[in-house]
Amino acid sequence: MSDVISPDTRAAIERIAFFPTPEETLVPVARLAVDGLAGVLTIPETAGYLKVTRQTVHALINRGELRRFKVGRCTRIPAADVLALVGGGGDAAA
Repeated sequence: MSDVISPDTRAAIERIAFFPTPEETLVPVARLAVDGLAGVLTIPETAGYLKVTRQTVHALINRGELRRFKVGRCTRIPAADVLALVGGGGDAAA
């Protein structure tokens, strides 16, 4: 038996085994502001930008400090609200 893995098998394993970290999946908030995108963020993306937990993001939503909407079962947060929260010192959706 050989311990050598074929290139095709190695590529398949790498595709299966690759799980990006949250930092690898995020677009910087500053880039959203510069690009002028009217983008939306997921809960984990928002938590990453704000450097808080997902539970804190849910608390911000429940307190009305961030708006959210649903796309099917997925929650999305307007990027503009996150920018307003960061830039406004805590008074985002007033």
